[in-house]
Amino acid sequence: MTETLFSRSGKSSDRCAAASDRIEVRLLGPLRVRRADGSLVDPREWRTGKTADLVRLLALNGGEAVAVDTLVEALWPHADAQRGRASLRTAASQVRRVLGPDCLQRRLGGLELRDVWVDAAAFSSLVREVHRLAGAGQAAKAVAVAREADALYLADFRAHGDGEQWALTARGELAKAYHGLICDAADAAVELGWMRDAMEFASRAVSLDRYSERAYRALMRSYAGLGETPQALLEFERCRAFLTDELGTDPSPETRALHLQLLVGTTAEPATTTFVGRRDAINRLKRTIETSTTAQHGAVVVVVGLPGAGKSRTVAEACQELATGPVELSCEPVDGRPVDCLDLVRSALRTPAAQRARPGEQRPRPLVIVLDDADLADADSVQRLVDATHGAAGAVTVVLIAQAGGNLGQPLADLAPSRPMPGVEPPHRIDLPGLPVEDVAALAGDLFSGEVTVELISALVAESDGIPQRVVTTAREWTRTGRIAATAGGLVLMPRGRIRPTEHPTKQLAPLLEKLDADDVSALQLLAVLARPADASSILPLLDGYGGPAEAGRLRSRIQTTLDRLVDLSVLAPEPTGYVFRNALLRDAVESWLRPTARQELHRRVAERAIIPTADRVQHWLKAGETHLGRGAAVTAADEAMTDGRYEDARTHLMQVCSLGAMPETVASDRVDLFERLGDVCAVLGRRHEARAAYLVAVSVSRTNALPDLARIAAKRERVSERDEPADADADAAGPAPIPAPAHSDEWDDEDDVGSSDPEIEQRLRDALERADRMSDPGPRAEARLRLSTALCLPRRQFGLARHWAQEAMAITVEPRLRARALIATWLPGILMGHAQMAEHPLEQAAALAESCDDADVQRRIHALQCLVVHDLGSPDFHQPLVDTSLSVAVPQDVNWSWIAVRIATERGNLTAAQLADSTPTVGRIGPFDRQMRVLTSAVLQAELGETATAIDLLGSVVDSQRAQGSALLLPEVLARLIVLRAATDMARAKEDFELLDRSVGGDQGLPREHCLRLLARAAIRAATGQHDAAAASAATAGDVASSNGLPYLAAYAHRYEARYLRDAGRRPGPLEQVSATGA
Repeated sequence: MTETLFSRSGKSSDRCAAASDRIEVRLLGPLRVRRADGSLVDPREWRTGKTADLVRLLALNGGEAVAVDTLVEALWPHADAQRGRASLRTAASQVRRVLGPDCLQRRLGGLELRDVWVDAAAFSSLVREVHRLAGAGQAAKAVAVAREADALYLADFRAHGDGEQWALTARGELAKAYHGLICDAADAAVELGWMRDAMEFASRAVSLDRYSERAYRALMRSYAGLGETPQALLEFERCRAFLTDELGTDPSPETRALHLQLLVGTTAEPATTTFVGRRDAINRLKRTIETSTTAQHGAVVVVVGLPGAGKSRTVAEACQELATGPVELSCEPVDGRPVDCLDLVRSALRTPAAQRARPGEQRPRPLVIVLDDADLADADSVQRLVDATHGAAGAVTVVLIAQAGGNLGQPLADLAPSRPMPGVEPPHRIDLPGLPVEDVAALAGDLFSGEVTVELISALVAESDGIPQRVVTTAREWTRTGRIAATAGGLVLMPRGRIRPTEHPTKQLAPLLEKLDADDVSALQLLAVLARPADASSILPLLDGYGGPAEAGRLRSRIQTTLDRLVDLSVLAPEPTGYVFRNALLRDAVESWLRPTARQELHRRVAERAIIPTADRVQHWLKAGETHLGRGAAVTAADEAMTDGRYEDARTHLMQVCSLGAMPETVASDRVDLFERLGDVCAVLGRRHEARAAYLVAVSVSRTNALPDLARIAAKRERVSERDEPADADADAAGPAPIPAPAHSDEWDDEDDVGSSDPEIEQRLRDALERADRMSDPGPRAEARLRLSTALCLPRRQFGLARHWAQEAMAITVEPRLRARALIATWLPGILMGHAQMAEHPLEQAAALAESCDDADVQRRIHALQCLVVHDLGSPDFHQPLVDTSLSVAVPQDVNWSWIAVRIATERGNLTAAQLADSTPTVGRIGPFDRQMRVLTSAVLQAELGETATAIDLLGSVVDSQRAQGSALLLPEVLARLIVLRAATDMARAKEDFELLDRSVGGDQGLPREHCLRLLARAAIRAATGQHDAAAASAATAGDVASSNGLPYLAAYAHRYEARYLRDAGRRPGPLEQVSATGA
């Protein structure tokens, strides 16, 4: 018996034994037999070659009894009946001794090998499946299944009695099936344009059967597809020469026709790609056109994006959905002179195509006039066109298509109409950034005509930045140069270099396995399933139970020896994070070679035991066939992503949960929570149509089950539906709300030490936690955790740890007041970082808890935060009097919150109200954070009033205070604003502040509010050194960051600086920047 890493005697888990209760017989290549307990059979255990051939013969007929006479005649053809039967009994007895007494059963006058999986049978089944798929036109699936079958066929069938008739027949049938398989795969790969795979399959088919013209044709097509037409013609000559010499005949008409086609050099034009994504942009454009048509007045829309972003295609898709054909005009200069946009449009209105939208029609039809390259047109004519179109009679929508990053600021300046008309929307802008990952994946799937791996999509996104035209160009280039290869798990990207037709790792597997011992093979299979870097320590938990540390150490050493041997064989490569396969195709071949149930069991082991990201665990559960566990892991992964602010990842995981279907045992409230969270995430990401759809499902489930969530979710859906204008669209936050000091408790009397870096203070808080944990009362235990969260972790920007302590407090106590405070502490980082919408529901829950305990102090604080969230969200329902009334209740009784009133009024441009709120004296007990927040908002107000010196002094005092206390919470915003204010007069200090800003941000580079302000700080430094164009570009990027994260007021702030820098550069201020600023 050969014991392996996964079959240590007597220590297999029950589950593992249950999953491995079948005998595994490998016939394709050297005979390999694995017992039901997972141990390998040493070839010497058969004792004789005839015994091994008995296993082979019975395995070839797996599941069926083979007559005794047939067995005797096949294995002992020269013995008489009596001696033959005696030899059979001896061989059968040895098989039972090796594999177990129940492995052979007498049935119907013969012998049957029971509970056995045979690679030859699995191979034959996959061959039939490939042929069926190819015939049904499912070429991509055919190639994927062919890879699985190809991995099983390590080598031709061999036997001890290799020249006997039964062995010859079996070998011939399997070899014929294999040749048909790779021919089917080659043709399917050619059809898909996967020329690397086509060449590899076809070249092997030719080497196996030199008479196969089908294989030659596939090989010729693959070379031609890779641009190597001379090599394709050479293959035809080889085919013709061989057929002439061996058979005295010429190639078939089909082969000669292909040869002629290659000589002529006819190539097919690339097919038009499927349009994917841009749903929000299309919907906004359609709504503008429909509004213009219904109201019978003109409208102007500007569509902006990088070259290849799909601007014209997006407009065309919107018009197609409205069943209207646009009038397309070009603004390219004529004879070097800019064109007059207004003259172009007037000429277009006189054409027959424009007569569809005549005023006075009972059913007016939309007319869309598209001006491409509008950034190249005469700037004055653009403004005159806007003035002439704005509110003009007639259902005319003018769409200006402009290139981002070019001359956008100059020709499209001052787009606001000179005389705005009441009730008529001003021109607005639709930006087309790079496609999100899932849209790139959908486009790639269409371009490659198959399933793509995550790694391939990541490479494609990195290469193209998600710009559709770049995605198309890159994908076609990779296909043309043979860098795309098919695996059983999907398409992968191969390294650059010349392709060798016969180098596919599938055929390297057979000689490799002959060099490996049982441990090597086990480790190889596990690493193939794990599909990520791993070392001995990370592999150890995946093995079955072992004894104490000494045995664990010995086993770890054994694993390390195995890994080192695989490195020496050039199979694995050591990396800083662990060992990985040198070749992705070899990894796929090893995984495909696994018996399906064994592969599932290994995926289950990895999902249960491996230390891997939760997102990876989802995939392993699904591949293990555990859909319900995969669904649960996806929910956990979504929670982790939301906690970390990775909302795109959260959306991906939540969508995955929905795609897996609802669990039968899922209660209605859980389904509501799932779709509400999906809606919240989509709204934060600006995916309004997805958010509306998710909220609609949640509303439907709530209404059907009479749940109390109905009104709240319906309001969310209504709000998302109403946010369609550029100024308010997807305005999820106007800026992250600063974190207030923790709610005061009489049990704490060191409020002034909040955020201090003094080790004694930290030790005091931790000692208090330890004392509280020794008590049985959950109240002090929860209070201690809240204090650590809000007084220590948040000021130090330890956001993950702050959430951890707050969530522990939530789990410990049932007291409504403490649970309300825990909810606030958990979600304050979300408010602070510009994701206010995610905090709406938790704040509502916190308010309900505070109301149930009749705690007026906590209620006032929650109410103040809710006002800030409503303001940040840019809600159309926001009313300043409402906030004034609300804050008049909270602020006089608790001056900690006066900064909210100052901030709201300042950001909304009501400087008089802001000055009034700022005049509230900060007397009495006020925490350091709230005092600093008040100073920060006062400084912003002074800057808006033109009191720059006062603002700089105030901001400097906050920096000094934060440094003295060792707190970094406010430093990034304070330093960024300081740099903006004094870069022009004190460049040395500004550069020092910028270095400090980078250090204070640390690894939190993706936080929207700080990212935007940091870009504005960089813009200020560039402007101070005379780089006005670069400064304007940085400010524009800051505005884009703010807009894409739903921060309309911060976006307006950024566009104001962009306009200023454009003027300093001698250019007209950016028009759309002004529109954004006024619209916000």
